[in-house]
Amino acid sequence: MAVTTSGLTPNEFWGKERAQLIATINASFADLESDLVEATPGDTGMLRQGWTFIPATDQNPTAIIGQSKRYFLAAELGRRPGKGISKQGQVAVARWGRRKLGLGMKESQSFAYLLSRKYKREGRPAMGFAGLARKGAKAKAIAEEIKPLDNGIIGQAFEKLRRRIEAL
Repeated sequence: MAVTTSGLTPNEFWGKERAQLIATINASFADLESDLVEATPGDTGMLRQGWTFIPATDQNPTAIIGQSKRYFLAAELGRRPGKGISKQGQVAVARWGRRKLGLGMKESQSFAYLLSRKYKREGRPAMGFAGLARKGAKAKAIAEEIKPLDNGIIGQAFEKLRRRIEAL
C-alpha cells in the first residue's frame, strides 16, 4: 500500500523548525545581554564592557553569554571577610580611581590599598545586579551551585525563553 503525503517533507519541516528555534534562542539571548549591560552598575570598573554574546548556529545550537572580567563573581555574589583584593586587582582599582574619581597616582594607590583592607576585614555584600544573588546578601562559598534567582534578570529571561519555545 502506497502512502502519499502533502506539504513539507520531514527534512524540510525540521530545517524550518530548527531555524525558527535558533532565531528565538538568539533573540532571547540578545535581549538578555542588553538587559545585563543595562543592569550592570557604572561604578564597577569595566564590567559593563565585559559582557560577551556568542549566538547559536546550525552547527552549535547553544547561545552563550559570558563575562570576561575576573571580578564579576566577587561583585555579583559578594566576598567573605578574610581576603583582600589581589595586587593585580588593586592596580585595576587604582586605575578606576584615577579615571572615575580624578585621583592622582599616589591617592589612587592608597585608595586601592585601603579598600583591600576593608574587604579583608568586613567582606563585601553582594551587588546582585545580574540576578545570581540578592542585593546586600552575605557572600556564600562559591563551591555551592550558582543558580539564577527566579525574580532576577537571568531567571526571568529563561522563563520568557521557555514560554516562547512552548508557543512555537
